[in-house]
Amino acid sequence: MGEEAMMALLRQAELDTARSVGERIRALERCSSLHDARPSPGASCRGNIRTGCESYRRS
Repeated sequence: MGEEAMMALLRQAELDTARSVGERIRALERCSSLHDARPSPGASCRGNIRTGCESYRRS
């Protein structure tokens, strides 16, 4: 594999990592704002960050 191809793969991996971290941060912010706006007994943010707050229930 050439040096240019290797650099392209590294750049793509960096972009994918940054995107993944950004998605996780946004999911946590959404979860936090939902709970701040509508506190509800039994509502909690579970560890499944990709889907956000699955256990949040509107009352």
